[in-house]
Amino acid sequence: MARKGEFQDLTGKRFGRWTAVARQGEYKRFYKGEVCAVPIWLCRCDCGTEKDIRADTLRSGRAKGCSGCAVSCSGQKKHHDSYMSLYRRYASLKNGYRRMRGIPMLESWYISYHVFKEWAISQGYKDGDKIMVKKGAACLSPDTVMVVPNIYTRARIEPPIGLSKVTIHKRIHKLGWSVEKALSTPSRVRKKK
Repeated sequence: MARKGEFQDLTGKRFGRWTAVARQGEYKRFYKGEVCAVPIWLCRCDCGTEKDIRADTLRSGRAKGCSGCAVSCSGQKKHHDSYMSLYRRYASLKNGYRRMRGIPMLESWYISYHVFKEWAISQGYKDGDKIMVKKGAACLSPDTVMVVPNIYTRARIEPPIGLSKVTIHKRIHKLGWSVEKALSTPSRVRKKK
């Protein structure tokens, strides 16, 4: 491995869908008061598109493929769901559980948000519902992940007087009560000492 400041020949190396073809020149920039030269490489995407890309962008993994590759290389269209709550829940499962807890995700879900979305909708997912992982899950799959309906957004109801949302949530999700029982059972009144 070359030390910092030494020339690194990237010819023929792959970075995502890009393959470095030839060095094209240098990009000069200021860094901590000094002028630094960052090599620029002519790269060819798997679909045939050629583009000049900075070496640091290639090595860091930020350059994965050309913009046209979203459809031509992967065969999938961009989903445009990144603002939806289901996509945010998917991203938190994918990133949080895989990276922070070391729990792997089903490969078809990891590769494609669309497969996960189809599964969630088939389980009755509606906007505002929660996606939860069962305790002790060894892998994120349809067997260990469940859709939990949000009773407040589904029924458009407020909790009965005297019951907090926290109490109802604990009754349904931790104690396993039915929604009807959780809403109809009055809360205990604790005596003050």
